[in-house]
Amino acid sequence: MGVLFLVEWQRGNLPAAFAIPGGVGDILVGISAPIVAFSLGKSGALGWAAALTWNALGLADLVFAVSVGTLAGPTFILNSYLFIIPALLVPIAVILHLSAIVLLTRGIRQRFRTI
Repeated sequence: MGVLFLVEWQRGNLPAAFAIPGGVGDILVGISAPIVAFSLGKSGALGWAAALTWNALGLADLVFAVSVGTLAGPTFILNSYLFIIPALLVPIAVILHLSAIVLLTRGIRQRFRTI
């Protein structure tokens, strides 16, 4: 989604105040996802910490992007195909990040119970 924000900004369809931080944040979270997933499988407690941190940063990126998008004036999103992002994709991403945090914290608690 981040690349789409930057492309639409270049086309003049999104304000820079929203597209640049939202786009770069999405790109960084997306690029780091495989690295965090690999570390979760290989690094033990450090991997769990990285996964929890990554999910928290992903949520923070979503909150930031929605906040800045609202402050920048939501008409640019509502007047284009981009309306699907806040209407559908943001809630799905929030649910996925929160679910991952819950599952990770449950896994940590279960792991320490068996020790």
